[in-house]
Amino acid sequence: MLTNEDLLFMKETRKEIVHLRRRPIEIEYRSEGKKNMATGVIEYVTLRKTVMSVVNDRTSRVAAERRLRDQAEAIEGDLWFSIAVEELEGIDARKIVYVCHRGDKYSVVSEDPKGIGIYNRHEFVGKKTT
Repeated sequence: MLTNEDLLFMKETRKEIVHLRRRPIEIEYRSEGKKNMATGVIEYVTLRKTVMSVVNDRTSRVAAERRLRDQAEAIEGDLWFSIAVEELEGIDARKIVYVCHRGDKYSVVSEDPKGIGIYNRHEFVGKKTT
């Protein structure tokens, strides 16, 4: 049985493991919506923030490696990336709509909280935009 100390140890160990694999990416996310009193429409503002992330470019051409991530098929040209909860500083991961990496823009199509016992990161799939 895992104790709270075990969970904290695993969380800290993961930070050390991914430390040199992290790269800066820019995320675009929606703010909390505010209702326009005149029209009744909920309006959002798009915000940007640079965060550190573990990024994997999906470049394999082997169909046998087809994988589903949170109901989104990852194919060549897609981006898998994960962001630590602390890196988001209170941003709701479900509100991230785009990510920019190495000059390319990706539309976020899936988000999945991950961690053993404690959510410590969010994993995403991004589809390259034209």
